[in-house]
Amino acid sequence: MIIITKHPLLYSVIANMRGESAEEVATRLLASEELRGLQGPTISPVFTMNGDGAAAAEHGFYAAVICVPKKRLYPSVKELRKVCGSSHHGDGCCSCVLCSQRTVCERLSAC
Repeated sequence: MIIITKHPLLYSVIANMRGESAEEVATRLLASEELRGLQGPTISPVFTMNGDGAAAAEHGFYAAVICVPKKRLYPSVKELRKVCGSSHHGDGCCSCVLCSQRTVCERLSAC
């Protein structure tokens, strides 16, 4: 899943990614110039509720955040989809919260 939030000059792009570690996910993102963001990615573990109701980090699942200028949004999302692979749904879907499309829409430049 990829979520995009809007700032007047920048967009935050958030993607849930699988990886062996936060460092491994960061290395994959930093290998692409489009995904380095303004200062590099922020990688955080994804937490879920375990059986007894306590929060627990889901092993191998991370949220990656990059900030990009509007002119680099669409190329960055396309590259992120290549690096991430398909979503857990198996259809490679993501959601643009700006225009409510279920895929990386062709209208991103208009969002």
